[in-house]
Amino acid sequence: MLVRVWETSGSSGPLTLIAPGYRQATETDLLERERGPLRHTQDHILLHARGYGFSAVKLQHRPPAGLCKRTLSDRSSCNLCLFLRFA
Repeated sequence: MLVRVWETSGSSGPLTLIAPGYRQATETDLLERERGPLRHTQDHILLHARGYGFSAVKLQHRPPAGLCKRTLSDRSSCNLCLFLRFA
């Protein structure tokens, strides 16, 4: 899954992406070229938002035990709850 964030207030600073069920986060550019791994703890992914800028994060899915009953081929389109919260 790819998440794109557009900061519209002009404020640069930390951003916390809460993404339950994902095991790895990689920062990308808007063309989806990988820039590098992002720091994360459990379901919280930390990135830096640039004022009036765009950020993109590629997430690798980790189905929660007992919750995801889809087959492996269905998991690429699995939409788990995803919340954005500014730190």
